[in-house]
Amino acid sequence: MKNYSKQEVFDLAQIYYHQCLLENKVALQYLYQRGATLKQIKKHQIGYAPGGKKLTNHLLKKGIEQKRLKSLQLTNKRGNDFFFDRIMFGSPLYGREIKGDSGSPYKHLYNFKSDKGILYNYSSHYKKILLVEGHFDLLTAERILQENQFGLPVVSTYGTNGFQEKHQDQIKESSIEKFYIAYDGDLPGIKNAIRVAKKIPLDEVYIVSVPKGQDINEAYGSGERDDNFLGSVKAAKHLHRFELELSIQAVNRSSLDSILIFLNRNSELIERAVSYDRSNLEWLCEELDIDLLKAKKYQDLFSEKPSQVKMKGVS
Repeated sequence: MKNYSKQEVFDLAQIYYHQCLLENKVALQYLYQRGATLKQIKKHQIGYAPGGKKLTNHLLKKGIEQKRLKSLQLTNKRGNDFFFDRIMFGSPLYGREIKGDSGSPYKHLYNFKSDKGILYNYSSHYKKILLVEGHFDLLTAERILQENQFGLPVVSTYGTNGFQEKHQDQIKESSIEKFYIAYDGDLPGIKNAIRVAKKIPLDEVYIVSVPKGQDINEAYGSGERDDNFLGSVKAAKHLHRFELELSIQAVNRSSLDSILIFLNRNSELIERAVSYDRSNLEWLCEELDIDLLKAKKYQDLFSEKPSQVKMKGVS
């Protein structure tokens, strides 16, 4: 019998799961309803874990001992398969319950012993990438971009907190020049997109807006709004501009004090944004209806009193 390496055992498991999926109409239909295509299913070797002892028995026949299967978290303490009735993604192995409305705390199961330490679908040869939160978001974004011949590879984390320091190091050593992020359109998703964007060791980092309260799969998985997603990617805002637009929403444009408070609190952000792209200053002037361009240095405004600020249309 062959002495399989750890990674070979996990690869055998995913190959088995993939074959199970191709033979299971219910699991396939679930993926189709979530917007995945058969081409994607085969490309990513997406699988289905039937549960019971089917994977365990399959691997035992390969000569892999039960003790080792338990140590690799493929078999549980009772000798049954660790994953059951789940759509399976690899590296690390991740199982997602098919019952989408389930409130179970085990809706998402992971086997981090199979983690290769890279983002899902990542390659260091990419010149630019789009980072999304989940695998179904990846499948939706990838389908739309590929069907429209938009050359932007998609990678995913395992949720909002899946981006780690090791991923920063990989990006730093890669060929990537442009980095796009499209996290969920709720407040936690937006905050996490900004948090992750600030960790990317590149100058060209952009944030893609996603419809409020939705993720990519929810918003575009049906295939009826592909153009909207493409438009959002093309209109992605540089991190500095995205932060400015988000921060400025709380400003009372008719209050000089409110404007000055905003300028003071965001002075460093404004300096970064303007240093990166001078047009951000012009946009800021227009948004606040305030004449910064006539100042010798727009930074002087941060120390001025409200009475010294000249607003358009205000005497």
